[in-house]
Amino acid sequence: MADEDVPNEPTDTELIGRFLGGDEGAFNQLALRHRAGIYRLALSVVSNPEDAEDITQEVLMKIYRKMNQFEKESRFTTWLYRIAVNQCHDFHRKKRGLFTKLVPAAQEDEDPLARLPDKSQREPDAAASREELATALQKALAQLKEKHRNAFVLREVQGLSCREVAKILNCSDGTVMSRLFYARQKLRVSLRSLLGPEFEADLNGADS
Repeated sequence: MADEDVPNEPTDTELIGRFLGGDEGAFNQLALRHRAGIYRLALSVVSNPEDAEDITQEVLMKIYRKMNQFEKESRFTTWLYRIAVNQCHDFHRKKRGLFTKLVPAAQEDEDPLARLPDKSQREPDAAASREELATALQKALAQLKEKHRNAFVLREVQGLSCREVAKILNCSDGTVMSRLFYARQKLRVSLRSLLGPEFEADLNGADS
């Protein structure tokens, strides 16, 4: 559900108008409303909580500085997530370099599978299984090409429509659908390799 649809709360557009009119508190409301979404997107892309927090702060600062460039006929979240995606791209370019941008954020000498629990020692409870799946999914996402990862995160993690994702990534709806299909196929293969075929069903709901 869009944040602008929250009953009895000022819409994003109203808060933007107040901020541009000099109300600093209006920006604080916007930041509180969207901070968690920015952080979730960043964490899904860069894998490291500290890096995701840094990216979140950078995105909020850019929004603060560039708010007068927002076109009010557009959806605020579309503009917001486009800035966030670009900031994640800059992070990879600056910190990882062209040939290492797909490596998960971790210690340089760390085995990329070291944090994955041994299959023979899996906890039987659902909480442990969910944690294991989340860890493996993060690793699988890091193996995707950036364009496929961004499409998947915006659609499945942020819950945006394909049309919204297309606007954020500056491509057609069909291109988004193609990237999502490729991302899901690659993720299934990776998860099957990491966790076994019983975990493949967790992605099936994303196809509907």
